Amino acid sequence: MLCPKCGADTEVRDSRPYKNYVRRRRHCKSCKHRHSTIELASDLSFGKIQTLLKETKAALNNQNASIDKAARRIRHVESELVKLNDKIADAENAP
Repeated sequence: MLCPKCGADTEVRDSRPYKNYVRRRRHCKSCKHRHSTIELASDLSFGKIQTLLKETKAALNNQNASIDKAARRIRHVESELVKLNDKIADAENAP
């Protein structure tokens, strides 16, 4: 495969098989540019590819929602800690 940056030959550094495709990390021998390619299995139809893409997007959306929820909880706990620290400081400064 040719480098998208300089057009020289590339070599495969890493291959990772997934359900119906293989992701390959490639490295240009000339300019050292790195890029990825995805090679689909020949028995995949366009509909199957769309379904896999939708499933992947849905999984990512679920993960992002969980991360957002956890971040909100962390912010809430941090604000409660600030309030508690302020109360402790006020109690220590009171006569």
